[in-house]
Amino acid sequence: LNLRSSTAIKKSIIWLDYQVRERFDGALWAVPAKVYARALELYVGAELSLSDVQSELAAMAYTAVRQVRQPGQYRRMGDVLELYSRRFEHVDDDEPAQRVRIEFAQGLISTMTDPDTGMPLPIVRLDPVQLGSLSAHNHQDRRLLPLAAVPNQMIDFLIAVEDRKFRQHAGIDLPAIARAFAANLRAGSIVQGGSTLTQQLVKNLFLSRKQTLWRKLNEAVMALLVEVHYSKNLILEAYLNEVYLGQEGRRAIHGVGLAAEHYFDRPLSELSSHDIALLVGMVKGPSYYHPRRSPQRARERRDQVLRIAFLQGLMDQSTYAHYVALPIRLHEGESKTATTYPAFFDLLRKQLRRDYREEDLADGGLRIFTTLDPILQHKAEHALTTRIEKFRATRVEVALEGAMVVSSVVDGEVLALVGGTRPRYAGFNRALDAVRPVGSLVKPIVYLSALQRKNRYSMLTELQDEPLELKQYDDTVWAPQNYDKTFRGEVTLRRALIDSLNVPTVRLGLEIGVPQVMATVRDLGVQRPLQTWPSALLGSEALSPVEVTQVYQSLASGGFYSPLRTIRAVLDNGGQSLARYPLTLSKVADPAAVYLLHTLLHEITRSGTARRLSDWLHNDIKVAGKTGTTDDVRDSWFVGYTNNRVVTVWLGNDNNEPIGLTGSQGAMRVWADFINAIPVSSVDLSPPDGVEVLSVDILTRGLAGSGCTHTEPVPFLLGSVRPGLAPCYEPIDDTRPSHGSSWWRRWF
Repeated sequence: LNLRSSTAIKKSIIWLDYQVRERFDGALWAVPAKVYARALELYVGAELSLSDVQSELAAMAYTAVRQVRQPGQYRRMGDVLELYSRRFEHVDDDEPAQRVRIEFAQGLISTMTDPDTGMPLPIVRLDPVQLGSLSAHNHQDRRLLPLAAVPNQMIDFLIAVEDRKFRQHAGIDLPAIARAFAANLRAGSIVQGGSTLTQQLVKNLFLSRKQTLWRKLNEAVMALLVEVHYSKNLILEAYLNEVYLGQEGRRAIHGVGLAAEHYFDRPLSELSSHDIALLVGMVKGPSYYHPRRSPQRARERRDQVLRIAFLQGLMDQSTYAHYVALPIRLHEGESKTATTYPAFFDLLRKQLRRDYREEDLADGGLRIFTTLDPILQHKAEHALTTRIEKFRATRVEVALEGAMVVSSVVDGEVLALVGGTRPRYAGFNRALDAVRPVGSLVKPIVYLSALQRKNRYSMLTELQDEPLELKQYDDTVWAPQNYDKTFRGEVTLRRALIDSLNVPTVRLGLEIGVPQVMATVRDLGVQRPLQTWPSALLGSEALSPVEVTQVYQSLASGGFYSPLRTIRAVLDNGGQSLARYPLTLSKVADPAAVYLLHTLLHEITRSGTARRLSDWLHNDIKVAGKTGTTDDVRDSWFVGYTNNRVVTVWLGNDNNEPIGLTGSQGAMRVWADFINAIPVSSVDLSPPDGVEVLSVDILTRGLAGSGCTHTEPVPFLLGSVRPGLAPCYEPIDDTRPSHGSSWWRRWF
């Protein structure tokens, strides 16, 4: 070689060396963020049925066995569940793998012990369900594993099949290259490769797949450079995390860790020998030996790997015979490498983008711990889809759709979110993007605005239910009507809301001022601009189910606004906490006035527009809620809450055609189905500070005394306007009962 050629070769090697070191010493891969559900906590007294826990274990790919021997296994014996939990690094603690024996009774965990010692266990936190991942820019997905987490059998099988001299060569295997060259020459085409694992890794990381001499020379040089700079174990670890093992849509499955989850829905550490052999066999050609598309070819290749392992002394003959006789069993459900809950992911992404760059979410290897409760999510999906199917079967309208949002009263966590009747398919997310008129759902805000003005309004303030005509901005006349087209003369503020009367509501809103009412709506959590036309008092303004849930979340929590949230914590790829999402509260309404509204929303479910709810609920629980129906019966709404859950249901057509279902006929049925399927507690109707409960004569609506026989308790704000004395009034010792009076509790 002349001097010029020698110099060029040296520069080329220096450049290749720079590429190798820069890649290996930096971040080898763009790793998508992994997203997890809330971790299920088990403890005595937890309101969990055995079937609930079993469904969660299925979602986490635990295997039902006769004898529990290793993490990821469980067995059921009547009302007893024995399981072996997996080790998991949670946000605040590292939960070890442990055996647990759980007994269930009446929908509760009754006892929980260590089956080996019999000692009681205070609490066990299971590994959370992985909901999916956020797509990388290059559409590659992988689960990074340290070499220590890879089963020895996987390493042994891979080396035996792909590169038997891996531990001895320096990056290239010249005898293997010579054998491959001779075989290819005899065949007249490429039928055998001589590449080492190191060469395969270099090709995957740096080079194209073109079969050219220049590419092969670069591959050999870079393989030698990799072996000079890095240990065999590091090279092997990189290979196991890089190797391509299949495709799911646009997402490429890389690495043995993710492949185990993709094909078997289990961690690599829980795979059997024949499963490991299948993955090793696929290295040669993931498409050609794809076990779903070509099961027979894949099985033949798996058996070939098992035979090589037997011939290399990695298993005895009886073990080999046992595994080759087994069929290939793959996971048939949703892949954990895909987004399992697309509607929830839409809201999650929206909230993540406030704090993180898109490239960090796609490529930074973050671990995102969310609020989603898989048990509640599946029950919400079932309630919505099953009821809509029944509606479709009995009506001409077959395009009926719906959405549901479930949140926690205490902290505003979004526990479940359903965007339509095909919850596993990405597409139009009605929970987030179906912005529809809310109808009567806005009425409670009108009455809250009044009750907060205690010098002017109380529960017994008289409102006019008489014909009303209002001139619009375009000179047209708007004349609101009640749903039944009748007028009642005078009605109390309390009765007007319970019966969802339109005309008194409009009159009340106009007295307060439409801008003031809409300001209350914004205070409760709506951020979009709102019109201040009189029709807005009857729900002409459009909101999404998520926005409606935010408003009623603030009401259910007593007038305290807490932003709906989907995220609990985010960890970086090193396990360090990047952000926590603690509870934030701000007072947006008078809690005493909200309590008055609270009692009215409860009374709606007893004697108002939602009175049929008591017939549909299985348990004798006290709830609060409001129906909503829009013009021409195009939208069916129901929002209700218990002591611990806020649930919003919307039904309608995507084309905005009428559906013929009012709020009580449609959405409320779905709501009841869901509430019947979950553990809930009654709303708390104990009066707070600032509220006094007075006895009122039913006939005259005056304050009652001992001479009145037909009375009812009515709450008032301290210092608010109140009615005069009833004609039957006679002084008694205590006309102002205490907050906790037994007769008030008996009434509700």
